[in-house]
Amino acid sequence: MVRNTVIGIVVLNMVFMVSACKDKEPAPVVPATPPPAPVPVAEPVETEAPDTGTDTATEPELPPTEEPAAEKTGGGIAKGSLVGNYTCSISGDKFPVTPPPATCKIYEGSDGNLKIGPVGSTGINGAVAIRGSSLKVTGAFNLGIGDLKVNATLGKRSAKLYKGKGTGTFAGATIKYTLTLKKK
Repeated sequence: MVRNTVIGIVVLNMVFMVSACKDKEPAPVVPATPPPAPVPVAEPVETEAPDTGTDTATEPELPPTEEPAAEKTGGGIAKGSLVGNYTCSISGDKFPVTPPPATCKIYEGSDGNLKIGPVGSTGINGAVAIRGSSLKVTGAFNLGIGDLKVNATLGKRSAKLYKGKGTGTFAGATIKYTLTLKKK
């Protein structure tokens, strides 16, 4: 008896579900969008070189094509390749203690020029200019115990390493130093 009751309830539920589905309207069918029209391609134009009456033929001169130039300034280093985080380290003979490396970032400022700034409390805050295949870094390097005025020219040593010498002032003394920027 229980078995027949369970089967009856299941059948009754199925009937209710089927009838409930029949009352609803089917969802509207959205037509598929047609594929985009093919882009027309210009047919090549054949031109004949004028007959000069000689047996030597010359190739017709084609107009120069314009290719987009990579965003390089100064002819050596691409501006976009400099943007990123760097380990900035400085060393020199007149430092009382060799400062630990700092994390700096080179970014494009709102004026379109490259800037360098510290990530954290120590590092370089200033400007970067591209001069051919070298960089000119000016600003101040916060060493944690004071600021060293930075004015250095760095050469490209590899795709991620720039190194060069500079002269700056620290606590009233003129110091010659080596500045290294290594891209992370």
